[in-house]
Formats: sequence, structure tokens, C-alpha cells
Amino acid sequence: MKRYTKLYWLYAKNHFKVMMEYRMDFLIGVLSVFGQQFAALFFLSIVFQHIESLNGWGFYEILFIYGIAFLGRAVHHIFFDNLWTIGWQYIRTGNLDRILMRPESAVPNRRRTGSTRRVRSTLDWGERTMARLE
Repeated sequence: MKRYTKLYWLYAKNHFKVMMEYRMDFLIGVLSVFGQQFAALFFLSIVFQHIESLNGWGFYEILFIYGIAFLGRAVHHIFFDNLWTIGWQYIRTGNLDRILMRPESAVPNRRRTGSTRRVRSTLDWGERTMARLE
């Protein structure tokens, strides 16, 4: 498990570098996520400035429900959001065979293969990664 944790960390760092290749796109994405959360919380605060409770629910109780719902959506997004791309991105192009033939398990590979097309010399990087883990 320690090996896969280290491998996943290396893949995550590489994916972050790929995302930072287009810095303005990355910045706009981060700002839009924060803007969406701010707008939702601002809307709730405006509603609760005009009413005291909503069917017996107070402002902080609604915030708690919002947080729980957002946490559930975030966990879903982390683990299952890209599963819909398996058909057109991996099976049609033949990349699923490439993932299944690697010397490590296919499960940690799934999260980082979307960005490998944009990274130069992926095979060299993979060989260096495997050498670090051994």
C-alpha cells in the first residue's frame, strides 16, 4: 500500500504540473469554484436575513446540510466523476489495453491517464518513477 501511495503522489504531482501548464485556465477554474461556493453562501445569508427560520430550520442548520451535501458531491467527484470517459477515451482508442498491460495495478493508473497524452516523454517519466519505487 505504501508503494501505491507513493506512486499516486508522484502521479498527482505530475498531473498538477500539467494543469499548471495553462496557468490562466487553472486560475479561472479555481476562482470559479470559489465564486460558486461564495455565491451559494451569500444567497443563503440573504435569505436568512429576511426570515428567521425555514420550516423550523435555522441558518446554521441549513449551512450544515449544505456542507454535508457538498462533501458527498466532492467525494463522488474525486472517485467516480471520470468513469463516463472510459468508453470513448480508453476502449475506442485502445488505451485500456495499455493501462492493463502495465506492471502495476490498473486501479491507481485510472486517475492519471487522462493527462498522459499531454506530457512529453511519458515512457521515460514512467521508467524513472518505477526506478524510484524499487
